[in-house]
Order: sequence, then C-alpha cells, then structure tokens
Amino acid sequence: DATKRVYEVKFTYDTYEKTSRYANNGQGIHGTLPTAEELLGAGYNPKLTYAINFGNFTATTPVTEDKSVDVTVTGTFDIASKEDWKAFCDIVNSGQNAVDAKMTADVDLETEIKMLGYGKSYSGTFDGQNHTLTLNWDAGSTSWRAPFYVVEGATIKNLRVKGSIKSDKKGHAGLIQSAYGTVAVSNCVSEVNITSSYNEGSSDVAGMAAYIYSGSVVTFDDCIVKGTLKATTDKGKKAVSGFVHGQHGTCTLNNCLYIGENNATGGNTFAANATINNCYYLNACGKAQGEPVTKEQLKSGYVAHKLQGTREETVWGQVLGTDNEPQLSATAKHVYKVAFTYNGKEVASRYANRGGNVGTLPTPQEILGASITATTVPPPPRSTCS
Repeated sequence: DATKRVYEVKFTYDTYEKTSRYANNGQGIHGTLPTAEELLGAGYNPKLTYAINFGNFTATTPVTEDKSVDVTVTGTFDIASKEDWKAFCDIVNSGQNAVDAKMTADVDLETEIKMLGYGKSYSGTFDGQNHTLTLNWDAGSTSWRAPFYVVEGATIKNLRVKGSIKSDKKGHAGLIQSAYGTVAVSNCVSEVNITSSYNEGSSDVAGMAAYIYSGSVVTFDDCIVKGTLKATTDKGKKAVSGFVHGQHGTCTLNNCLYIGENNATGGNTFAANATINNCYYLNACGKAQGEPVTKEQLKSGYVAHKLQGTREETVWGQVLGTDNEPQLSATAKHVYKVAFTYNGKEVASRYANRGGNVGTLPTPQEILGASITATTVPPPPRSTCS
C-alpha cells in the first residue's frame, strides 16, 4: 500500500543535519516540528527566547518523498532588570556574541560597571524598545568606559541611556567605546553626563562613541545627544566631541541633534571627516558642524519639523507648548508647518500640532523686513500648511 510508505524529513541547521521526522506518503509529519533545544544541542540557552523559521514547511505539509528542510534559529535575550543585563553581558563575553537582545523594561545599573562586549565584541541586534538604561559610574583611575565596550557588525536601536560617568582617565562615551565593521545606530538618545579629570592629554570623551576604527562603516540615524560633556583640565578640554571622538572610518549622520552642554576647546560637534545630513546643534562642541539652532527654534517646533522631513512614519514629534525640544518617538505628536507668503515669497513660518493653533501671527516687520516704514500697512499674508 503506497499510502503506508514512510519518508524521512531531515531538518538541517547551519548546514548540519540536526534531527529528523517521518511521514506516510501524502501526509504531514508524525509528531511536532523540532524544538530549538533539538536543533541547537549544546548551544541551546534556556535564558533566550527562540524563533524558528522552517521556511514554507509546516507540520501538516504533505510529504511525498525524502526531503531536507533548512532551518534558521534566532535567539533573543529579554532584559528587564540589572541582573538580566549582567547575565546578557556574560553570555556575550563568553563567546555567544551575536545574540540579539531586547529591553522589556527600564533598567538601572546603579554604580556597578558592567559593559557589553568586554572580552568579545558584540555583533548582534540590541533593541531598547524605547526603554532607558541608567548608570551612575565612578570609573576612578580607569579609562574607556561605555555601556557597549566593543561592537563589531552590530545594530543598536530604540535605546535611551542616561546617568553619569566620571573618572580621572580618558576615553569615556555615552553609548559605545569602540566600533568596528558595519555598525548601525538608530533612534537612540544619550543623556549621559561625562566628567573627565585627565591631565596627561586630551580627555577623548564623546556623547555617543569614543572611537570608530579604520575600515569601519558606522551610521547614526535619528539620534540625540543631550548630556553634559566636561573636562576639568585645560589639556582634557582639547578633545571633547558631541557624537564621536576618534573617527578613522566612514561615518554618516542623518537627522541627528546635539543639544548637550560642554566646555570643549577642541573636538567635533558630530564627527571628524563625516557625512552630515540634516543635523542640528544648540551649542557647538569643538568644531561646529551641522546647522545651528536656538532654544526658541527647538521649542517652537521648527527643529522637530526639519528632522522629521517628508517621511510619512512619525520619527520626530513634539507637544508644542509642553515639550521644550523635539522628541524621538513613533507616537510623538506630529508637527506641521504653516508658511506665510507675501508677493509669492515665504516671509515667515509658524508650527502647530494637529488641531492646534500657531499662537501668534507674523508681525508687519516679519512680513516686510527692512522695507517696512511707519505708513506701510501690509495686506494679510497667505498661509499654507505642511
């Protein structure tokens, strides 16, 4: 009876046959699909949440011949506490350095210095899911402190880091100490106050990354630095940078904002030798880069509207009248521009949230500029909303 013929379905992972199931002709497999523990063997970690992709094959797919099914297994570590962060650091530093992670709650590391990628470079995808990682580190007489010590081929997204790092040494950063390979950082906020008392040379501190090494390709998309970067010595002040200190690779910054404070006499507001697209700063940090803005422009919605650009999905928003600066959030209130034109030329602009108002209309001085006279009474300006 042909229906009783038994076929073998081999499941392969990482090019190796890991386990098999069996099926009668035209039927689905007997039993269930393989588990992550079966496929990974000794590499299975019960602390990870695994997703298994069997392609188009399911437990009920009719089997009409012996076949092999290629499987991919992705493990994700959930971080909801200080202990979870430490456990994940241990996993990465032990050699499983490409494991993905996601934060499921805000985490406070307090005073304990525990860095990811310290021993092995981190190469996975870290999704903060808009949660905050807080630290209060006194590094004493040690250098090179940052939440992510070494990353290589990694992706870091949707993460907020806040708190402080202080020491009498150099090379500290709000997010990454050293970056190698292709690294993508997006939708991240660094609100880390860094203080260095180094007096043997420049302090080399930075809001996002201390070093990008030669041959690396690093991209920052939609990121903010808002912490205070401070060197307490004249030598230390000679190299303080808003985003990146040592930039020796290829670095691109798109739609980024620097609104932190600093006492730099040298360094770069964003990064040396970088491609800087649609980026803004409140206070230059060393060499001015990007477009300068004022506190009033930050508060008015001008900067949020510029950073958002023409993108349909909300990346930057602001509750006008409440938020003093643009907010990075998919749920942030969209900012619309109202442009006022006179004689076919835009002469003034205001900003509003949906259903809100612009506050005050343009003055005659704004409309006519230097050509205004005491007897000039301009007609009402036309407005368009975008």
